Amino acid sequence: MKTPLLLAAGALAMLTQVAYAGTEVMTYPIQPVLQSQQFAPGVALYFGDQPHPAVVTQLGEVTKSSHPPRKTATEVEICNATLADALRQLTNAAHDRGANAVINIKTWFHSTVSKDANNYTCGVSGVSAALRVSGELVTVESAK
Repeated sequence: MKTPLLLAAGALAMLTQVAYAGTEVMTYPIQPVLQSQQFAPGVALYFGDQPHPAVVTQLGEVTKSSHPPRKTATEVEICNATLADALRQLTNAAHDRGANAVINIKTWFHSTVSKDANNYTCGVSGVSAALRVSGELVTVESAK
């Protein structure tokens, strides 16, 4: 009697681990992250096809990624933290190369891409979250 019970318990534990490790692709609003974080000073961010000042100099495209452990964070908390980390990397790269803006920013996880000005894409599982961001590093005309 103990053997079938132990086998059932083992199978349930394996299924729980598989379910826990499954990754979901989520979409969340960008604004809460932008409002709660500080990024490299003097670098403006323009997502998707958001209007931006005229480009003076193009400095190339950069891609950054983030993949932190989830710990006890909720899905939205870990995705927001993941986006913040990736944007911090992106703005630091822009700052280091003399850019004052990053335009056409997109986010993605595997093949799910978001070029949206309002939302971003994040992959999240029971153990971590992940996403990539890319954008064009540029200098734009200053406001007069």
